[in-house]
Amino acid sequence: NERFIRIEDRNGNEIQFVYNLAQETLASSFSNVHRGLVIKAGQLGITTYFLARAFRKAITEDNVTAVIVAHEEFLTQRLLHKVQVMYDRLPFPDDKKPVMHHHSAYEKSFPRRNSVIYIGTAGARVFGRGEPIHFFLGTEVAFWPDADRILIPTEQRVPLDGEMWLESTPQGEGNTFYNLVQESLSGNSIWTLVTLPWWLEPEYRLAIDSEHALRGDYEKIVSLTEEEKALALKAGWDDFEADERIRWRRRKIASIKSAFWQEFFESLDSCFLSV
Repeated sequence: NERFIRIEDRNGNEIQFVYNLAQETLASSFSNVHRGLVIKAGQLGITTYFLARAFRKAITEDNVTAVIVAHEEFLTQRLLHKVQVMYDRLPFPDDKKPVMHHHSAYEKSFPRRNSVIYIGTAGARVFGRGEPIHFFLGTEVAFWPDADRILIPTEQRVPLDGEMWLESTPQGEGNTFYNLVQESLSGNSIWTLVTLPWWLEPEYRLAIDSEHALRGDYEKIVSLTEEEKALALKAGWDDFEADERIRWRRRKIASIKSAFWQEFFESLDSCFLSV
């Protein structure tokens, strides 16, 4: 793990970066993998996991070029901020901390290592075209416009023993991310697929009498639908966990309707339904 890295949690608190369950699942699934696809539920910390991985490589290894591409400018700025936070909070004295330079609004380099991190927005192409890329992360790739325009040439620039990761919540059919997932499922692909469902997040549950529960779910849920029973069996919940997870799920579905199956991945059968 990346124990010398510190991050902000979802509530803005500074914490040591220790893998959560979703990140641990991801790390174990991608052991000795160089091309990875991740279908994820929202807010599992997956982008943070890869960002920390790129940051560690850039400050501990020589001659590393890491490129992170997001789908929108707001997220790009958030990722830049996260890298800065990781750097600022390194638990080293200033004279021991790796020197970091800012050559542009989207580039952070570490001259003593001759390593660099580029962070940009899909379509902006803020990184150079000629140099090899040793680490590439595409985040929310299903939402990129014309993703092939970036991914096809980029894959040729990442050495076979380099790292290339594409992660996203689903976004219907007919996009590049969907097509790559289908290729991986066919078994005839360079990509290794990992799926990360919403119940890997411990906070995605509601207790009995929760003020956030639907009116009819304040007490213990005694009647599950066949779909809910199948889900509880698939996830391996005991009765207590199933009660809290289903209560949360019902509340979330009531809130965002059919978008639930896109934003909170449960299965490959349901996640690509168009919203």
